[in-house]
Amino acid sequence: MLQKRKCLGKFALKEMMEWRKGFWKMQEGQKRQFLLNAFALNTYCDGTKRKCSFKIRGRAVCAVGWYKALGISNGW
Repeated sequence: MLQKRKCLGKFALKEMMEWRKGFWKMQEGQKRQFLLNAFALNTYCDGTKRKCSFKIRGRAVCAVGWYKALGISNGW
């Protein structure tokens, strides 16, 4: 499931699941703040388009990969 995104191929499945567990162990308010911080800190403008560039443990991943790694929906 997680390895289907090319950008997630740089992670071992065990490493990714540990990162995901850390998120899901948070209380709801902490999860919300984590997501708000991530969006605020990782969104930038490229000309007229707004883009996101996320990192997991210091390594860049695409937005879809980041959502999949966390096990959350992108809401679209």
